[in-house]
Amino acid sequence: AERAADVIRRLRDLIRLGRSDTSSISVGRLVMEAASYCQSELERSGVRLQLQARRDLPDVSVDAIQIEQVIINLVRNSIEALTDAGRYDGRITIEAEPNGPNEVAIRVRDNGPGFDPDLYERAAAPFTTTKPGGLGLGLSLTRSIIEAHGGRLAIESGANGAVVSFTLRAAPARMVTA
Repeated sequence: AERAADVIRRLRDLIRLGRSDTSSISVGRLVMEAASYCQSELERSGVRLQLQARRDLPDVSVDAIQIEQVIINLVRNSIEALTDAGRYDGRITIEAEPNGPNEVAIRVRDNGPGFDPDLYERAAAPFTTTKPGGLGLGLSLTRSIIEAHGGRLAIESGANGAVVSFTLRAAPARMVTA
């Protein structure tokens, strides 16, 4: 309950004031924390999750709770897509790797049906949804959070599933004094 209240407070601050609580954190830790919050849903749905974060990644300077929420949202979207498609071999992979000298790319890849071709072009637009009770704000909010952190969101879809990726800037290198 405390985490949910903190998430809501930080998202409100971001939307209303454009501000967030940033700190330097390892990408591996961000990915592992987010994945831990999805564990019960993964087990319930029978979907396997694999993490592939390179160990040599630079830290990123982000609001950790907001970026964890982005990853959680993307994993939950994949779980829903796999479950709705009746996939019993559902797999989600979260990959993190360098994307140039000062950037990290994080990808959430699944082996589901991919995005509906009719919605693909506007998948991250507000109020676009295929879910009966959905508001169509998940990917739109995800894009807003990533762009507020100086990154970019990309969506790919094909016969092998969907890939939603985003970039984050590396944290400035710390000065070491003797």
